[in-house]
Amino acid sequence: MSKPVFLQITGIVWDSSSASKDNLPKELELQWNDGKWKNADVSKFISNYFNAKINSLKIRQLVNKTTSG
Repeated sequence: MSKPVFLQITGIVWDSSSASKDNLPKELELQWNDGKWKNADVSKFISNYFNAKINSLKIRQLVNKTTSG
């Protein structure tokens, strides 16, 4: 199993049909438990978590951030 990585998600554009679009984040940091990730997988995870469709986002893997413990 790969080491977890931290991803910086920015420029999130939510679908306009999302009811609570104003309360949804435009950026966030996410710990991805598998070092291997794909944009589609991350986007789907975030969409499912917030129960809202994402039109676009930017993902950058943070290099020097580590997990504690």
